[in-house]
Amino acid sequence: MSVKIKLGATNIQSAELVYDNDGIETIVDLFESGDGTSAKPYLINNETQFKNLAHRLSKDASLFTYVENGETKNEAEIYYFKLTSNITIEEKFDGTLFNDAFEGILDGDGHMVSYNSKYYKRLSQTIYIGTDTYDYGSSLFDTIASSATIKNLNINATYGYTERIARHTLFAGLAITNNGQINNVKLVGFASSVRGSTTIGLLRMAYSGIVAVNAGASATISDCALICDVILNIADDEQLVRISGIASVNYALIENCNCGRNAATLPSNTLRVVGTESDSIIEFAGIANTNEENAVIRNCHKYCEFATYHETGYWQTKYGAIFVTNNGTTQDNTLEYNEPINTTTGSGLNIRIGY
Repeated sequence: MSVKIKLGATNIQSAELVYDNDGIETIVDLFESGDGTSAKPYLINNETQFKNLAHRLSKDASLFTYVENGETKNEAEIYYFKLTSNITIEEKFDGTLFNDAFEGILDGDGHMVSYNSKYYKRLSQTIYIGTDTYDYGSSLFDTIASSATIKNLNINATYGYTERIARHTLFAGLAITNNGQINNVKLVGFASSVRGSTTIGLLRMAYSGIVAVNAGASATISDCALICDVILNIADDEQLVRISGIASVNYALIENCNCGRNAATLPSNTLRVVGTESDSIIEFAGIANTNEENAVIRNCHKYCEFATYHETGYWQTKYGAIFVTNNGTTQDNTLEYNEPINTTTGSGLNIRIGY
């Protein structure tokens, strides 16, 4: 049996009191230190402590006001967290590490979280990209709530799948859905062994550097970037593959973001799809595949290269340096690297349909 309690002003909700079968109690610290306030955020130093975010994704309403030693205490703040070192999630997980919405403030302080997702999961809601639906996904977080902020964090994502996928699936470095604020988050590493199954016909897969969907009235992604190579080997699978530097679909605001490290060496990173005998549709976008009505992409930059390699089969490749489909607003975006798709062997048609 595990009982969560308030242990005192110096350790507010940062520990668990655990009773074993013999009735002996022990105190287990959930975090390195801190009380979850803005002045003293919970400090996270290792994998176990990072996973303990699951116990503090949201703050129960009963904890905002309580009585201690006869005095009423008010803690209106949501939980604050801060990384103090790089974190490697050694244990592989299915779908998302955190399945409930995150409502706190997480400051990576420039550190990196590395993880390995070994399979997809059913998402909390159906995601639409245009008229296409996605019900399955894989990422670190399922949802970032409107009250939440994640900032100053580097992500190293691995999708180490051993079984073929027969579901239309989304992959995103940080989260499937963002309703809050994401600032200065970078995808710094990517590896994938994902293989699709042709049993359902044209399989839909979408890969994005930061989130699959940027949604909600206050959702903002700012100063974020994809700064690694993304190489997908779809082998002989017939697929519709979407790849984007920041988001698959944007309903809100994306600003000051990059696909590629910088303009010092162009192209600075490559998004590449490799295949053998399939007839597939490939869609590249530097920032977002789709920018929806009332959404804004501004002051974003493309430093990356799009590339395909297929031995046989016919591929139709669509691409846009910033977006492929735009129903919203774009402002002051630049294309530092604006070469056509680098296509090697095979046959197919490259179509530039976005900006």
